[in-house]
Amino acid sequence: MPYESPIKSLIFMPMAISFVALATIWLFMYSYQPPGDPQTGTLNAILAVFHRDPITWVQDPNIATFALITAGVWGFVGFAMVILSAALKGIPGDLLEAARVDGAGEITIFRRVIFPLMMRRSWWSGRLW
Repeated sequence: MPYESPIKSLIFMPMAISFVALATIWLFMYSYQPPGDPQTGTLNAILAVFHRDPITWVQDPNIATFALITAGVWGFVGFAMVILSAALKGIPGDLLEAARVDGAGEITIFRRVIFPLMMRRSWWSGRLW
């Protein structure tokens, strides 16, 4: 892909910051001001543009778990991307080409070639081959 390196850099960037920085960023994202006051939190400012009431993201028990999971996923998705990208690049192109010559579609290639090979080379299998 032509833009693979810049896209990967952007996705990995949150992984390169500390937990304190991650928490501070999301503190500002979820910041709450009472209705009628100017909203300083990014998400509540977006809601204010659409004339919606601000949400107490971390204090509301119905939303707090989702909000914290979102912050955690944002911080760790870069690690998963690096591992999966390395596994995908480790699959020989000859196998993919052979599957295409045999008439397999892209979904079949993923299900029958790529996914099993990525699982076989995974860290939890205990071996590389």
